[in-house]
Amino acid sequence: MKHCLSLSLALVIIASLFVPASGQKLTGRKWLDMDYGPYKATTIEAAEPKGNFAYKGIAIRVGDDDQGTVCFDTDTLRYSAGWTGGWLNLNGVVYDGKHWAYPSVQGDIVFSNPVGPGWASPDSIAKEPFKDPRFRGNDDKPYGPLPRAWGQWKGLYVHGDQVVLHYTVGGVKVHELADGERTGDQLLFTRTLNIAPSKKPMVLQVAQKAGESTFIGPRTGKKELGRKNATSATFVTIGQTATADNDDQANAPLPSKGLVAHWTFDDAKDGAVANAASKQFTAKLRKVNTTTGVRGKAIMLDGGDHGIVSDSAKLKLGLNDYTIAAWIRTSADGTILAKAPATGSWAEQGRTFFVRGGKLAFDVGWVGMVNTNAKVADGKWHHVAATFSKDSSTYELFIDGKASAKKKLDVEQDDSDHVVKLGFTSPDFPKRQGGFRGAMDDARIYDRV
Repeated sequence: MKHCLSLSLALVIIASLFVPASGQKLTGRKWLDMDYGPYKATTIEAAEPKGNFAYKGIAIRVGDDDQGTVCFDTDTLRYSAGWTGGWLNLNGVVYDGKHWAYPSVQGDIVFSNPVGPGWASPDSIAKEPFKDPRFRGNDDKPYGPLPRAWGQWKGLYVHGDQVVLHYTVGGVKVHELADGERTGDQLLFTRTLNIAPSKKPMVLQVAQKAGESTFIGPRTGKKELGRKNATSATFVTIGQTATADNDDQANAPLPSKGLVAHWTFDDAKDGAVANAASKQFTAKLRKVNTTTGVRGKAIMLDGGDHGIVSDSAKLKLGLNDYTIAAWIRTSADGTILAKAPATGSWAEQGRTFFVRGGKLAFDVGWVGMVNTNAKVADGKWHHVAATFSKDSSTYELFIDGKASAKKKLDVEQDDSDHVVKLGFTSPDFPKRQGGFRGAMDDARIYDRV
């Protein structure tokens, strides 16, 4: 009887784990359908800055209706990133069976911090306060927690749908509530800290990388986010909009002459992205995650998801004049748009418009490549374009409306069996898993320069 009782209890517990989130559309994949609650502890990768892994991360849902997410790294006591428009891409052996893959940020990153301490060293505030003490020689991937005298993770508490973090900094107890508050159409990420008395100054890192409009400063004796008794506090605002250099371009009217395909992404739903220029060339995506774009909505891609365009044989990218244009925001390499084999490896006479080494590039398979010197993988919105002129057989690349590179390539007619893809070329090009990682808006193809 004891064995039967323990087995029955185990079955009840296991069954209770697979509960779909309320109102969530089921996919049939348990690791996606499961309701994980207000937080999830796992290794989490953020696309920016480069190498931003929280090996012992805690993804915490914040704000009303969970509009935002933050990742707290218990090894370093830092927030690796905060984002909106999604939760986690659950990749890895325990989820979808993929090797050398990890859960990653799904959505629009608002702020991030590189790998390293989230609090300054209690003993070295004046000199290199955030230098990571875990580096050993040339090891560029420090593992494990901070020294106990610097900071120590204690655990967390759950109150309803709120998560309170508990740790020490220089032996001083800290309890912290991660949350968010809605103001208009923006989400304010908030950190409420309860700190025990300390004999030494304590310095907290809020955000090293943020949007285009950032203000950090004291607001003494003023109400902070509706709190009446904030006599001494720090108020931080982080904005994420188009850069000042290309605001005029973002608001400029779109040229319509020769427009063959135009994916605005404003009505992206149910795995389909319509072409606003005609009923042809619908892009099919496995899933569609959207965020705020330069014009309306933008799609978020994670390096694996991408769109396959219908009627691709009719989109000629061969010996005719054409232009490819899009708005992108990324901090990584990857493909913007390509015409390549539907499956399998990169092939001769394939076309791909992509980011390599942070720079804009266009490659024709087994023929050659043109690339810019200026970088576009900086986490900011950029308008990018590639043109081909049949008279001179020349490709020219543009960044934010300015000519940036030009090269003659002896191309042939494109392969009719190749398909047009948004956000991906081939599994082996431009590099392994070289899909686009970031936001893309307003992608277009013209039949003219």
